[in-house]
Amino acid sequence: MPLVEKIKFKGDGVMISVDTGEALMVSAAVFAQYRLAAGTEIDAAAYRQLRDESDRYMCRRAALSYLAVRAHSAHEMESYLRRKGYSGDSIAETVRDLCERHYIDDLAFATEYAGARKRRGGVGRNLVTRELQRKGVSRDIIATAISRATSEDDEREAALACARKKLRQRAGKKNRASRLAFYLQGRGFDAAVIRAVLRELGPLDDEEDAGAAEE
Repeated sequence: MPLVEKIKFKGDGVMISVDTGEALMVSAAVFAQYRLAAGTEIDAAAYRQLRDESDRYMCRRAALSYLAVRAHSAHEMESYLRRKGYSGDSIAETVRDLCERHYIDDLAFATEYAGARKRRGGVGRNLVTRELQRKGVSRDIIATAISRATSEDDEREAALACARKKLRQRAGKKNRASRLAFYLQGRGFDAAVIRAVLRELGPLDDEEDAGAAEE
């Protein structure tokens, strides 16, 4: 049976070093339940439980450290903890608890993300939607977040500013209307917004090119 070699209190946790070379970190509350001391032998069942408790404790610590850097979606957190090697049970329990305590809040995360992208400018709702989907946020939450963070007028103004900047870079070039429409689409602006911007900018090429760009 594993033998406890050393016990060290670290903050709100306790590190238990055993003669197998392994060091288990558990909460002070869990440690108190096992009544361990240096020289104590741990039976197989208790050792498995302690390893599980250590995995849960370290998983939560890793999650909180990750959140200290910036907010994350639930999916991002799950992916991060999987990469760190924690068990599926520990990850599920940790993420569920952090969501219940609102340390992880996909709607708040998505709203802040959409707002930040709006402030930086140059992107439309479609691109923000794709970015948030890659972060594992659901479509319904994304739609609500974007509607909270930006308005249709904001979207149109952002597209117009983006278009004017691009036109200055393409002064004197041909097919500016069609090229601009393609560029704005790539920046995540939808067709209705692009058409409105092209109308506001007026003719950019000859009449045939301008008419084609609006179709």
